[in-house]
Amino acid sequence: MFTFGTMPLNQQFFGRRLPDETPMSAYWGARAIWTRGVLDIPWDRKCFHPDPVPEDFKDWLLKKAPPWLDDLMKSGPEHVFRLDDGAYHCEAGEQSSYGYIYICAWKD
Repeated sequence: MFTFGTMPLNQQFFGRRLPDETPMSAYWGARAIWTRGVLDIPWDRKCFHPDPVPEDFKDWLLKKAPPWLDDLMKSGPEHVFRLDDGAYHCEAGEQSSYGYIYICAWKD
């Protein structure tokens, strides 16, 4: 279900936008679909930066984000949720899209 990405950020943008002044050395974003309690992340709705992605960020994202997203979706996608774990961060929220969940993760 959860894979890292398909497109460098300079080709296409998906996910929540962060303020320009947000310090980050790596970014991953996705537009997921929330349907009947299941979070689906289409293969072509993900982006990342830089290319190649730092291995420590990739490892953190693949281990931490799936269980965190599963837990927060159980409470409903109506709010913006944030996970801070040292230099790593993740946000997810609906952004009034009625079914899409916008996700971003970044490393300071």
